[in-house]
Amino acid sequence: MGVEPEKIQQAMRSVTEAHEVLAEFHKEIVAFYGIVDEQLADAHGPVKLEPHMDGYIVRYPADKLKAPQDWVPKWIGRFYRDIAAESGGDDEDDAAKATQGKDADEGELNVAFVWIAAHAPADEAPDCSTPECWFGVAHPGVGSGFKDSWSAARYGVWYKLDTCSVLPGRWVEGEFSESGKFGKGGRWHARRVPLVELLDEERIRSLVTDPLRKKYAEVFAAGG
Repeated sequence: MGVEPEKIQQAMRSVTEAHEVLAEFHKEIVAFYGIVDEQLADAHGPVKLEPHMDGYIVRYPADKLKAPQDWVPKWIGRFYRDIAAESGGDDEDDAAKATQGKDADEGELNVAFVWIAAHAPADEAPDCSTPECWFGVAHPGVGSGFKDSWSAARYGVWYKLDTCSVLPGRWVEGEFSESGKFGKGGRWHARRVPLVELLDEERIRSLVTDPLRKKYAEVFAAGG
């Protein structure tokens, strides 16, 4: 027994409308990260941060999706690194790093991140009833197997940060277990803000980018 033509037409109209909504959602996410990128790189904070991979946006890992219907990204994120650390600094800085040996290398693994939780279920983010912005800093630990900040972020922090431990309204600190590629003393600091509170660029600065840069400087002041 075939499907009625009217139902097929309605389904196709719904698909088209849904695609338009998703396209608009993606456009707004890109615009949001454009604001965040600009603010993290300006001179208003203790450190300047730039996005990895020319602004690459990471999406919820496909191998972690729990159901065939679960294809819309729940988590969308971008990772950042210290511009000064990446450029190598001046000659005096380079000389100091050369004498520090391995300790200097650990600083290259410092991670900053800004994620969007589009629709996170309770077992991934308690009390996340509306879309939220999650941000923070992390380090995979001394002696980890990650070669740089990008690999530590994309293949470590993204998978292993315990989102269930991050409570609304304050900074939360946690640790990575010393297993796999994670080394000794791997830690993260994260905070949550509902997207409805980020109404303009000044609110994004006061609630996300300024606190993120201050936390980065505080946590990594001693070089990681």
